[in-house]
Order: sequence, then structure tokens, then C-alpha cells
Amino acid sequence: MNIYVSSRTKLPKTESLLHKREEDYVIISMRGADERLPFIVLKCLRPRRKAALFMKFDDVNKDHDGWKTITDEQSAAISEFILRHKDLSFVCQCDAGISRSSAVAAAISNFFTGDDGEFVKGSRYYPNEIVYSKVLDHLNK
Repeated sequence: MNIYVSSRTKLPKTESLLHKREEDYVIISMRGADERLPFIVLKCLRPRRKAALFMKFDDVNKDHDGWKTITDEQSAAISEFILRHKDLSFVCQCDAGISRSSAVAAAISNFFTGDDGEFVKGSRYYPNEIVYSKVLDHLNK
């Protein structure tokens, strides 16, 4: 299993890379609570993509001024999706590919390997702490 973090604009390139590598994968796609669901290339054009989960919540640590953080139900759904597809690679995608997606990637890595360093250390990613803790908590239940 491999874990990839992608932004909205880099997702087609990430999927093309996995197709070339003949690597089966699933996508966990996150958008803002008020945004439309993302346009994803049809599965028939991406035969290595086995499933996709679409979630809508904002990159915030608490609800305020119309912004919505991840709910317990959403983190449970993400965790169930991860466990259901544990033998595949994961592409975690959000708008910028920096915070929500890296938080989910870090939770996956921590749960399966005990190490989330690739996604939490350094200056490349800034995982959303609430997303990370809620997803990891549900994975550990």
C-alpha cells in the first residue's frame, strides 16, 4: 500500500502516474462544505481507480461563521472506507493538497505503520489536527 497526497489541480497527474505504474488505488476527496463535488474523470478512463469517497467539510478546527469542520459521522465514513480498501493504495485529495488530505494520509500511515512522519514533519504539509485525530480515533475503534 502506498499513500499519496494530491491537490485538486494535481489529481489528474497523480492518477496518470498510478495508471502507468499499474497500481490499484482509491481516492478520498475532500472539498469545502459549500463547494460542489469535484469533477473526477470517469472510472472507465481510470481503470486502476477502484473506488472514490467524496466528503464536504472545511479546513477549520471548529465550526464558526458558516465554516464546518469534519463531523464524527464523516470521520467514521472515512475510516470505514480506509478499512474496506486497506489492500489498495490511497490518494488523499483536497483543494490545495496541504492540510485535510495530509491529515487523512497521516492517519492512514499512523494506523497501518505506526509512523506518520512523512506527512507531519517538515514544511511540505500542515495536517489539520482535528481531521487527523478524528480519523485516527475512528480507525483505532
